[in-house]
Amino acid sequence: MLKQNLKADSKEVHDVIRRHYQWLKKCWTPTRESYAGHGQFIVESDLRKAYEVYHPQLPEFVAEAIGVFANKELH
Repeated sequence: MLKQNLKADSKEVHDVIRRHYQWLKKCWTPTRESYAGHGQFIVESDLRKAYEVYHPQLPEFVAEAIGVFANKELH
């Protein structure tokens, strides 16, 4: 999606992030704050390396998209 120049707040990205959120809910139910925090954790931890394999800017992109989703969908 980065290579397609989609924005973090696009419908296509939002749909993928929704699937990620649903997947995480199998283990815990993130709140707006904790899910946004998870995005920052991706950026600031070694977990970022798993994302960078696909694109060097993916951790930041995912964190931004998670923040958008959290603000729109979670209360």
